[in-house]
Amino acid sequence: DAGKYEEAISAFEALGEYSDSAEQIALCGYGIAEELMNSGKYDEAISAFDALNGYGDSGDMILECRYKAAEELMNSGDFDGAISAFEALGGYSDSAERVLEYKYNRAAFLMDSGKYGEAIPAFEELDSYRDSRDIINSYFDGLTDYDALPLSLYNYARRYCMENPAADGELFVKLGLHNIISAGSKHTVGIRSDGTVTATGKSADGECDVYGWSHIVSVSAGFTHTVGIKSDGTVVATGDNKYGECDVSGWTDIVSVSAGGWGHTVGLRSDGTVVATGKNDYGQCDVSDWTDIVAVSAGWTHTVGLRADGTVVCAGSNDYGETELSDWTDIVDISADCDHTVGLRADGTVSAAGKNGYGELDVSGWTDIVSISVGYWHTVGLRADGTVAVTGWNEYGQCEVTDWTDMLCATTGTDHSVGVKKDGTVKTAGYNFYRQCDTYGWVLKTFE
Repeated sequence: DAGKYEEAISAFEALGEYSDSAEQIALCGYGIAEELMNSGKYDEAISAFDALNGYGDSGDMILECRYKAAEELMNSGDFDGAISAFEALGGYSDSAERVLEYKYNRAAFLMDSGKYGEAIPAFEELDSYRDSRDIINSYFDGLTDYDALPLSLYNYARRYCMENPAADGELFVKLGLHNIISAGSKHTVGIRSDGTVTATGKSADGECDVYGWSHIVSVSAGFTHTVGIKSDGTVVATGDNKYGECDVSGWTDIVSVSAGGWGHTVGLRSDGTVVATGKNDYGQCDVSDWTDIVAVSAGWTHTVGLRADGTVVCAGSNDYGETELSDWTDIVDISADCDHTVGLRADGTVSAAGKNGYGELDVSGWTDIVSISVGYWHTVGLRADGTVAVTGWNEYGQCEVTDWTDMLCATTGTDHSVGVKKDGTVKTAGYNFYRQCDTYGWVLKTFE
């Protein structure tokens, strides 16, 4: 009763089994543990309560000690430690709510510290908790220096743009979401301002059957199939499905998609992982273990992915060195087609690898490039001033784009090139046997 618990325990132990001595020993041990807890010695208190082997409410007191220890971590500014401690408590008391609260506080701290590359993913993880989504949107709403946007935030920015069609067009272009037009082997598809899609060219396999599509934010045309991303992150496809290249109906949370030239399709999820379907005889669909990816491009028999750190990962054929890219660094955009791969560096210069039968790799002198696209045997690059650079095979005039000006984007098919001007009108050059260049009268989505 005097609170001298250790002396009392010794005295009761000396009594052996007399009366309720064992009960009194446990009661004294409980008192010692309680004193430790009240003095903030939580680790010692937990050990003391644990030694009581379930006496009274010792189990609950252990949880309470852990709860208070987690609070102490939070008060000291150790957000990560506090979050881990509260998560370990499971459903005890309001631990789950405290986890969310502390994750929010940590994200806010990172945002206030200017560590946006860490803050935005932290708020994204919280999703609809409090005003997390509003904070993410406000960040991208207020973003003006798009060149300073880290690669690690590209997928979050893509999601923002998909959910906010009125976002700044320059940001769409920076993120590769300017895929409002795409040239396939013998067809061309484009997105109108209302999110519907138009197409022209060969449609023997239904690759131009896009007239029922709506809410489309990005398109990609392959050899004989076409895919599109809807604003909700799902994917639609039409055309030849011999190899399962159109089996994308179950894909969700997709922020970028690429239709390959020979029967495969690749999709990038907002979490940086990658999905693929279709022909895989060269391993071009072996991308399931890729992580931290911010851009993908499907060639004919190979696939490339851009990591958030500016390096490149590859899968598939390497007959001409098209996947020998392990030494590429500081890359911000990639494009793959038949036997070559091109990468855009952060400084606006360009790297290339693979077959160079027609000069399609002769890009070493290019500067001030903001986006790139490779065709079967030719390569184009859009300059910051809206003009276009080109190199490679020109049998059908597909490289006659040097007089294009005021361009929003430029992209390549097998034997033709297409681009969209800032007013939404379309420029074309190259092979037109299947009327893949018959885009006269098209006015596509613009960002002005």
